[in-house]
Amino acid sequence: MNIAARIEKLEARRRTGDEMLMLWRKPGTGIDAAMLSANKAGLFVSGDLVLCGEWYGDDDMPSARWVRRIVSDLTPPERESLYQTLKKQISSPARNGSSTDVPHLCDLPDEALWERAIGVET
Repeated sequence: MNIAARIEKLEARRRTGDEMLMLWRKPGTGIDAAMLSANKAGLFVSGDLVLCGEWYGDDDMPSARWVRRIVSDLTPPERESLYQTLKKQISSPARNGSSTDVPHLCDLPDEALWERAIGVET
């Protein structure tokens, strides 16, 4: 592993209590595999809030990183991919959850979702 990759991995591990880990996976791939890989890499621990979106962008998938606000911390292509992921999951008859013990967005109260999404405190 080169030094830049090691630094990127260390930077991704830094977080505060009000952040969530933004992970990306290819469309159609399972959440469990992406979560397991990130967990084995030490990017998060049990109890951390993790979002795992499908990447619909034209360029390479972004690296996993800790974010506070979806609107201000994600790039426009990241927000569009996350929007498409959520739209797909909402229209799915069965919730596409993960078998890990990481909290799901569906389990957060509306106030927490609203604050994380647009940065408005309720």
